[in-house]
Amino acid sequence: MGATRKVVLELPEEDAALLDELVASGAYPSNAASVSAALDMFRPHDNDPEIDRWIEKVGIPLLEEIKRDPSQLLTLEEFDQELEAHRRNRRAAQAQ
Repeated sequence: MGATRKVVLELPEEDAALLDELVASGAYPSNAASVSAALDMFRPHDNDPEIDRWIEKVGIPLLEEIKRDPSQLLTLEEFDQELEAHRRNRRAAQAQ
């Protein structure tokens, strides 16, 4: 990692609580690390062989499969329900 610079952000309470949850769960070692990971999604990843491999092996085959059978796509509501169920299951597993 290169040089660092302190930045102060004001976030909506819900976003700040999410940062706290991500750190408390161990997903990230700090709020700064979670923000950096989110910002990384906006950085160009040109010429990244790992991303290129994923696109070739996973992304393109999935896209082709969806084109052949779009009925397998979820509505936004279905996706939200699936995601929430996954999160509940993960929290339950972590609590054990």
